[in-house]
Amino acid sequence: MVLAYVFLVILGFTVGVLSGFFGIGGAFIITPMLNGLGFPIANSVAAGLTYTVGVSGYGSFRYLAKEHAFLKVAAFVGGIGFVGVFIAQEILLRLDAIGVAETFVRFTYITMLLSLVGLLVADAVRRDAGPNRLARLVERIRVSPPFLDIPQEGRFSLISLVFAGLFIGLVKGLTGAGGFLLFPLLMYAFGMNCDKAVGTSLAILVVTSVFASVLYYLSGNVNVAIVALLILGAFFGINIGVKAAKNISDMARRRLYTIFLFLTAFSIVMQEFRSTVSLYLLAGSAMIMSLVIIVRYYLKWRFPAFTPFR
Repeated sequence: MVLAYVFLVILGFTVGVLSGFFGIGGAFIITPMLNGLGFPIANSVAAGLTYTVGVSGYGSFRYLAKEHAFLKVAAFVGGIGFVGVFIAQEILLRLDAIGVAETFVRFTYITMLLSLVGLLVADAVRRDAGPNRLARLVERIRVSPPFLDIPQEGRFSLISLVFAGLFIGLVKGLTGAGGFLLFPLLMYAFGMNCDKAVGTSLAILVVTSVFASVLYYLSGNVNVAIVALLILGAFFGINIGVKAAKNISDMARRRLYTIFLFLTAFSIVMQEFRSTVSLYLLAGSAMIMSLVIIVRYYLKWRFPAFTPFR
């Protein structure tokens, strides 16, 4: 029992590092990990959502202190996301009642993760050759009227804001995740740099996750003890992630993120085939990437002139 508690704290710390560095809530790691350990899918999703509230809240505060978060954009997108979250939560509970929720959630994870990895790889490969069709489509949507002028934050396409809110809310409610999509979405659909995208992503996750976690709590699916242990570790990890995000190029962070998403997607594919290797692979990929981030942070702190993964 003690080892289980220690594992949950370490898991929370590991995901916390990734949250501070990439702007993810961590639910897309927490949810399949808990489900793979034997927790029902509804409880796993609820734990991932509630964990995200604590991690994203603290992380967004850290980025806001550096003026690296668009709070008004986050409030608007998160508010629109309420509709998607409510619809998705009802769908998931109905799927769970007929026994197909686990397969559906994993299929959704796999499809979105692999699609996102493919898009990020294509972007990296074709960057020197100019924008591809998808990039041109995103650019057209980004500059499509009507526009919403947000004081001190800029002008944004209302279509982009509404679509982002509904899409993230739906994904968040169905899978407990969503931050892994927000980071690249804010960069490509809204033209934000990595720091702004990370800070704003975390702020959006606070809004959408609070609403979704309350719904699951009222339905009796939140295990408070497990969530508390995960958040305890995360508070230490997220500080390292935020500090490690300094002095690294946007491209280097995108590449690290692409590698991490690929390993995560592969582990979830293995989990679908009931392979016990999947849990070790999922936990291992998160821990290895966290270790890379921590080592880079230490080297940069100890030797300021050294810039690994630049």
